[in-house]
Amino acid sequence: MGAYWIKLRDPETGKTDAFCVEAASKVEAIGIVTIHRRGNVTSCMPLPYPASPRVGPQSEIPAFCYDPGRCAGHQCCPKDYACSE
Repeated sequence: MGAYWIKLRDPETGKTDAFCVEAASKVEAIGIVTIHRRGNVTSCMPLPYPASPRVGPQSEIPAFCYDPGRCAGHQCCPKDYACSE
């Protein structure tokens, strides 16, 4: 199971929102977010850890990623220090 940062664009307002989805694959993550939220998926990138806000089923792993917009697309955290410091 992995975490994915998915961006959605509302077709009526043009507003973009982003959510963390935990799923086994990118395809499954997109399917989960489209069930729970309205909009067109504009991007889906892996996260090193789960982040907030979350959509869909969640594991017991806390939201360790505090800057998902920056970390999206990385397999490990790109920072030299923990966000919790």
